[in-house]
Amino acid sequence: DSLLAQLAVGYELINYYRRDQDRQWAENRQAEIFNRFCDLVVKHYRESREVKYYADLLNLTPKYLSKVVYNATSGLSPVKWIEQYVTAQAKHLIEASSTRTLQETAYMLGFTEPTSFYRYFKRVVGMTAKQYRDSFMKHKA
Repeated sequence: DSLLAQLAVGYELINYYRRDQDRQWAENRQAEIFNRFCDLVVKHYRESREVKYYADLLNLTPKYLSKVVYNATSGLSPVKWIEQYVTAQAKHLIEASSTRTLQETAYMLGFTEPTSFYRYFKRVVGMTAKQYRDSFMKHKA
C-alpha cells in the first residue's frame, strides 16, 4: 500500500513537472514565433501587410499566428501590430524630412499607389498624412 502511494505521489509529481515543462515550452515557442514574426515584419512590411503572408513565411496558419500575437501583445491582432509598425515608420519618414513628399513616403513604405497610403494612414492614425505633417511642423517650429 505504501509503495503504491509513493508511486502515485511520484507519478503526480512527474506529471506536474511535465505540465509545467509543457507550459514553459509552449510559452517559449510562442515567444520565439512572436520574435520571428516581428523580425519578418521589419524586413518585409514594404512587400506585404497581410497576416497570411507572415503566417506562410512562418509555416503557420493565420489563425495560430493571430493567437500567438494576441497573447504576446496582450490583445493586439497581427493586423493591428503590423499597422502600428507601418504607421510608426510612416511618421518617422514624415518627421525626418520636410522636403520629402508624401508621395515619396508612400513609395518608400511599399505602397504602389500614394492614394492607398493616404487612405491607410488616415484609417489607422485618424488624420491624413498631410494633417500629421502640418501638425508636426507646427509643433516643431
